[in-house]
This record gives sequence, structure tokens and C-alpha cells, in this order.
Amino acid sequence: MKKENNKGFSLIELIIAVAILVVLSGLLAPQLIKYVERSREAKDMQALDSVYVAVNTALTNEDAYDAFTTGTGYGDIKDGMPINTILGKTDKFALEVKAVLGKTEVDLISKRAKADSGVIMVQVREVKGGADDVAGLEVGTYAGKKGTANSDFKVGNVSVGGSSDPESSPSDET
Repeated sequence: MKKENNKGFSLIELIIAVAILVVLSGLLAPQLIKYVERSREAKDMQALDSVYVAVNTALTNEDAYDAFTTGTGYGDIKDGMPINTILGKTDKFALEVKAVLGKTEVDLISKRAKADSGVIMVQVREVKGGADDVAGLEVGTYAGKKGTANSDFKVGNVSVGGSSDPESSPSDET
């Protein structure tokens, strides 16, 4: 009888291959986790920008603007109000913001943006005078809580704790 030649891998070869894969995955896992967190931070900046655009767009609607300026529920928005509080309201301004966002809730997902119980905050402040002597409203969004903003997560003109930062955009982030 003729002896057939086995063409498979030996047990030692398989163990060595598995050991190499374990070492490689151990080296690559921290890098992968870092890139996942960076993508979450980019998504948070996109969420801040979407909220900023939605609030600005809602203020261009006359009915929503009237509801915002004459309503009683937005008195403390100049100091910052969570977006989910705004989205929980039923007036014309809140309905317009919901319609533009296409959502009824917006949350942060990255660790840095959510630090210290951070949420998406919206600021709308009245601006009077200036170089052109024009009055209007300034909008800003930031990750943080009332009175505290995460300096890496701001869009628009945000003033927290007496400081004012000029408008920034997600494209400024690297």
C-alpha cells in the first residue's frame, strides 16, 4: 500500500500563528480604541454644529422667532440651556428646531465631551449696538453644563463665565 502525504498544518504551526495574532491584536487595540474615540469626538462636533444651524434656522422663522422672544420658557437661555430641554417644549420655536434637526433628542457620545456631566448647551444672547449699531441675537452651542463649557467643543459665539470666544467651526478641529 502507498502512504498518502498529509498536506495540513501541524499543531505547533497553528499555535505559533495564533500567538502571532494575539500579539498583533494586543499592539493594535490601543490605537484602534484611540481612533474610535476620535471619531466619537468628531460626531459630537457635528452634533454641536447641527444644533447651532437648527437654532439659527428656527430663529429665521417669524412664528418661531416670536415664540422665542415673547415666550416665558427661554429667559435663562442666555446663560445656556440644554438642547434636550428645548426639544421637550411644544411651542413654535421648539417645534421648528425639532423639524430642522429631524430628532427629538441629541446627546453627546465621546468621553471628553461628556466629562463632568456635559450635555449640549445652547446660548442665545441679545446683542445691541456694535460697529454698525445693529441689534440682534447671537447663537452659540457648546458641550458642558450651565456656566462651564468644554473649550474643545464649541460652535458659534459662546460666552461662559464672562469669557467670549469667537465663532469656531468643526473644520478647525484636527
